[in-house]
Amino acid sequence: MVRSCCVVKCSNRDDTKGKQRGLHFFRFPKDGRKCRAWIKTINRDDFVPIEHTCVYSEHFVSGWHSDDPEDVDYAPTIF
Repeated sequence: MVRSCCVVKCSNRDDTKGKQRGLHFFRFPKDGRKCRAWIKTINRDDFVPIEHTCVYSEHFVSGWHSDDPEDVDYAPTIF
């Protein structure tokens, strides 16, 4: 199964091309506060992530998510 990014109009996939480009895919956090922040910024109607729902690394400023709520990379911000 090939993972895809859940962000609207993002066609990035965790396949050979993605690996060559150095893409990383992050599952939604289990922490409720952080998960809600991700859902809010993704801004999809009636969206509920499941266990394997992922967000692509280029939706984060540094390419990686942060655990600090004050950090710009706490939730995805690049769309």
